[in-house]
Amino acid sequence: IRAGGSNTREPVAAIQVKKAGYLHAFARSRGHVLLWETALRAQPLGFLFTHRSYAANFRWDAAGGSAIHAISLADGSVRRWEAPPMMCFHAVQACEDGDGLVLDLCDYPDATIFDDLSLGALRSGARQRSAARLTRYRLRPGHADAQTEQIGAGFELPQVHPARPEAGAARWAWGAGYDAEDRHHFLDRTVKIDLANGDRFEWQRPDAVQLEPLFVPRPGASEEDDGVLLVPTLADSDETTQLAVVDARRMECLATVQAPQVVPFGFHAAFQPR
Repeated sequence: IRAGGSNTREPVAAIQVKKAGYLHAFARSRGHVLLWETALRAQPLGFLFTHRSYAANFRWDAAGGSAIHAISLADGSVRRWEAPPMMCFHAVQACEDGDGLVLDLCDYPDATIFDDLSLGALRSGARQRSAARLTRYRLRPGHADAQTEQIGAGFELPQVHPARPEAGAARWAWGAGYDAEDRHHFLDRTVKIDLANGDRFEWQRPDAVQLEPLFVPRPGASEEDDGVLLVPTLADSDETTQLAVVDARRMECLATVQAPQVVPFGFHAAFQPR
């Protein structure tokens, strides 16, 4: 991190692992940074001595399990919890829960999602083999293992209100989704999930891919879901990306904007108020 706003970087903590797990992102609560150690393990010699692609230098190691590490921003101390083997790109949120922590992840039971996301598989329209799960990990002090609870499925590229985690745990999350049972249509809907009970609400543009929604709160709003979602969509007949403006509370499309170009899949976005 940067110390005192300067350009000097100071180490906060170090985590020792036998084999590094694939890491795409991390999460932050008010007082902690949380890292998840996936069961997709790096093969260091492959990076040095082969010409394989980056992804080909990882191996699935279910026997090694997974782990979650919490780094205290106050003193740099590290706590660790064991977890079942999983693969994960994105966190929905991390928040303090008394003396413990809660971490909500969009995770997968194995690493087949990498094959599912290959261009060949996507272009063929094949059924996606691995479905994203929305899993809650409860990290209790004095416990060696994380307690897990599944609260959703078919949900990725999550968003919560930008005031979180400073304002406390989020109740609502939005993301790109699909039918977790069917899985023939890749990210074909925008999903809102109640993180308290798993209730699910959707908006769909027919026959279109719907990418990561960007939540924009209404200026002066007091309710967490009072705002709009900006959703890039693309159908086979489109010449350029169509941006949908969706009411984040009612999940109804309010307006559409035609972009001047196709927005590539997977580009994360940010909103800057005028």
